[in-house]
This record gives sequence, C-alpha cells and structure tokens, in this order.
Amino acid sequence: MASISGKPHAMSALLANGADLSARDRDSRTPLHLCCQATWLSDNLSVQVARPFIEYQPSSVNDAMEHTLYTPLQFAVEAKKPHLCQFFLENGADVNACAANGSTTLQECAWVAGEKGNGRRDSRYKDEEETLELAKVLLKYYHLHCCWHPHPFGTLVFYYPPLNYTQH
Repeated sequence: MASISGKPHAMSALLANGADLSARDRDSRTPLHLCCQATWLSDNLSVQVARPFIEYQPSSVNDAMEHTLYTPLQFAVEAKKPHLCQFFLENGADVNACAANGSTTLQECAWVAGEKGNGRRDSRYKDEEETLELAKVLLKYYHLHCCWHPHPFGTLVFYYPPLNYTQH
C-alpha cells in the first residue's frame, strides 16, 4: 500500500526492515509496478516512491510481469510519467524491452499519444505536451542505446539520426 499511497518514507522504512520487493499480487505485479501504474500519484512523487526500490534492489528496474512481460518502465510510459521514465532509464532500465505482445516502450508511447491507440489503450487522458516530453526521454535513450533490437519475429535494425531537442 505504501507504494501506491505516495509515501516514500514509509516505503523506505518497509524496505529497511525486510519488506519483500519481489512480492507479487494476483496479476503478477510487484509494488514497483503498482507505483508506476498509480495515475493519481504525480510524476515527481512517483520518482520519490520508486527511488528506495532501486536503491535496495537495482535489478527491480527491469522486473517483468509473468504473462505480459511489462516492466516498470512500460507502466510509467502508459501512465505518462516522463520524470519516472528518465529515472528508470538513468538507473539501467532496458529501453528495448519487449512486452509479450512485441511492443516496446516507444510503441507504448505512440499508443498513448494516438487518438485511439491500438484499440486497447485508454484515450480519455490525452495531453500532447506530456506525451511529447515522454517521447523525447525515450528517443534520447533509443538513440544512445539502440542498434539491434530483438523482436519476436526476427531481428530488426534501427538507426536514429542525431536529435535536436531544442526545436519543436
């Protein structure tokens, strides 16, 4: 509950006293996944809550759900939290991680930005500026870290030219 209540100090205290970071709910989500999904938490507060997870168990940044293979980064993208995405990427999140359906974080961002996405995404909360900021964060890391991208149907090669983030 501390991870979705926006209480970073409570989260730190729980972790310091042996709370299990890998505990999962019936949908295979860890407390970090739940923090990322909590749309009622601001982006900055989500970073504060997520920080103790990464400090206590750095590998949790790439912890994937069992069936969907969603990582905390993919949930942060869906919740449109660019600062949380930046925090995860700075702490080793795999920008190229594929969900079970083959989607990457950048594809998730495009679905979030689209009017109707792929028919499965929630289109009630559209804000172009937030989504643009999110895309810039992801593209920066795709540009820095992406050469070969594993895909369920083969290996794809991606090349991203240098980006100028000062222009709109």
